[in-house]
Amino acid sequence: MNPKRITSQLSISPQLTIADVDRLASMGFCSIVVNRPDGEEAGQPTIDEMRRAAVAAGLGFAAIPVVRGKVTQADVDRFGAALEELEGPVIDRVLPDRGTRSDVMGASFSRFTLSRRSTQDHSGCRLRPD
Repeated sequence: MNPKRITSQLSISPQLTIADVDRLASMGFCSIVVNRPDGEEAGQPTIDEMRRAAVAAGLGFAAIPVVRGKVTQADVDRFGAALEELEGPVIDRVLPDRGTRSDVMGASFSRFTLSRRSTQDHSGCRLRPD
């Protein structure tokens, strides 16, 4: 896993595994967004499995499953709302080299900010267990 930083508050990454979640927390991420629907590829963690792992690691979580090639304005709006609500920095799980979802969704995040809820020094997240 090698997250690509988009802004100080948003990075993207290829498919995450359950094992990646604790590593993301140790890297300073406070929230995860998953936009890949369940069952899209054999062996991928389900949204529920990712949610449980995120909660166990003290991370925020949002699921906005989007079918590849069928991103709607409603999906973009839900993504923006999640970015406004979640504590940053946020990592968004996307497909490498086939990032139509992330391209379209990403085009929208410039109008949203995470500064209200972000941890300014990125040393810890308010949801993270002590």
